Amino acid sequence: MRTEIHSLLTDIKAAARIGHAESLWAALDGLFDLPEVAGNPPMSEVFLTQAILPIGEALSHPRLKVATLRPLVNQPHAAIRAIAAVSLVRRFFRQGKVSLKDLRSLGKDPRRDVRAALAMAFAKVGEEDPQRLGEAVESWISSDSPRLRSVALRMIPTLAERDTPKVLKILGGFDASSDPEERTALVKSLVKLAQDGLADEVLKLLGKWAEEPEANLRVVSKTLSRSWAAAHAGSSMEILTCLAAHFGPKKQITQALQALLRHGADEDIQEALRSWRNSEDLNLRAAAEKISSKSKTQ
Repeated sequence: MRTEIHSLLTDIKAAARIGHAESLWAALDGLFDLPEVAGNPPMSEVFLTQAILPIGEALSHPRLKVATLRPLVNQPHAAIRAIAAVSLVRRFFRQGKVSLKDLRSLGKDPRRDVRAALAMAFAKVGEEDPQRLGEAVESWISSDSPRLRSVALRMIPTLAERDTPKVLKILGGFDASSDPEERTALVKSLVKLAQDGLADEVLKLLGKWAEEPEANLRVVSKTLSRSWAAAHAGSSMEILTCLAAHFGPKKQITQALQALLRHGADEDIQEALRSWRNSEDLNLRAAAEKISSKSKTQ
């Protein structure tokens, strides 16, 4: 941890132990000396991990009342709101004085980095109480807000470590919207689940979605574009065949095939492409031709 952050964290911990609002604000003022905070720029996940999470955790000291923290939620600087998010999440799990409703405004925050800090805090503290974490995921995954759904999706891998059946049930009934952040969060969570030993379950979900009339082409293709899928090339190609038959030579499908090739699934893909070329399905033949032409130009 950088010297400036370490020194700031020491001051904030001391202010939290005192518990007075004046002491807290005096300590937090040091945040604005950091280039990641001054000017209110977007914060990286590295900065969230190294600074925002530990500062937010420091503010969960029992002497610091929730009433003292609530004004932080409405501050114009994203770093302050992100710190409030982390602290309030910890109190949601540990002290029972913060409800899920109290956290909704932070889950809908206009800044993506604030929402990321909230999700990271949920994932970290939620390991200790999977039941409460599951309640949060189930509540927000069904929200009308894509931002809340995105935060819930980021919690999914942590919940899966403690309650896999619940996660599979939640994802089995989930329909992703066209929101880019939501789709990205879903892909990242599916990839993490697959990498963590749930590849068969993820493939079943992707296969189900690929067969639906309104298949989420981008989510399925992006999830199969990561290295884990090459170890399950046969099943992955069955899913991509289903998509190609429905959509034809879409860019997302050809990119997933090329990714599988890069990750070492050459034999399975070449066999599938031979089948596509000889198929009576015009969409499959067109997709095979597009892949072949791309391979020749590279």
